[in-house]
Amino acid sequence: VISLALYIFHFTPEIVVPLWAKLAQDPKLGPTQRAYALFYMARASYEKGDMERTNIWGQEALSLLMQVTPDDKARLKDTVQLLLESTVRTKRYEAALGWLAELNKYLVPGDAEWQNARFREAEIHKAMGNTPKWRAMMTELAQKYPKSLHGRLASSALSSQKIEEAARKYVN
Repeated sequence: VISLALYIFHFTPEIVVPLWAKLAQDPKLGPTQRAYALFYMARASYEKGDMERTNIWGQEALSLLMQVTPDDKARLKDTVQLLLESTVRTKRYEAALGWLAELNKYLVPGDAEWQNARFREAEIHKAMGNTPKWRAMMTELAQKYPKSLHGRLASSALSSQKIEEAARKYVN
């Protein structure tokens, strides 16, 4: 049943979510399969733009996954990433920083995913109005990883910020 549902996941949320919901409520379904069903319900809800359901189902999926498949780091990481993005999308930045802290448990410092998480964290700080923290994090990425994608993105973001600050002087 799960393999069929995985195949069907690529259809529209209107088709998929009811199937995942039915699977998640099936008493014959084991906790691992239920966790995966909840994860896919959360993912489909995210794609549909329903952040409330994304958070509810994502948190329930994460809780179950941590209990029944603590070694499935990839799925745990995907679930936390989904929760992170949904909280950013709803501008709940403090909660997003909490999800980033959880995500960091599954990342290797210095690798591309870790750099992406640091970049994302810097963006969240900027959205919260903490430009000095944003600048410090971007500078760190740019200096420590100058040839990586996120190092170059950080350098570009810092350059753009300088141009914007200079332009503001002339406008005001």
